[in-house]
Amino acid sequence: MAIADMLKAGGGEGGKAAFDCPKYDPLPSNKRCRHYLDNGACALPDEFMCVEWLKANDHTPAPIGSQAQLFGGQPEPVASPLPTRLAPPRVVPKKPDEPDQPP
Repeated sequence: MAIADMLKAGGGEGGKAAFDCPKYDPLPSNKRCRHYLDNGACALPDEFMCVEWLKANDHTPAPIGSQAQLFGGQPEPVASPLPTRLAPPRVVPKKPDEPDQPP
């Protein structure tokens, strides 16, 4: 059976479409999720894009390779910084309290 025929028939087994998103919540009148926003966004705070929209539009994330693959070889070691010299702390003498001044 062709994919187009499966979509026309309403999905795979049992006449229901297969959805990968565990948070999919269809509207009563159609198959669109109630969290779906325009251009494939998702209204849920912990989701950025609609999982089903990404799947339907072939926007699956690319697998991330190793650091060597990302940067074209092993990264160069970073030299440790030189120690900085700190000036000794300054001692500021405390002024005596003057009793005839208002607080």
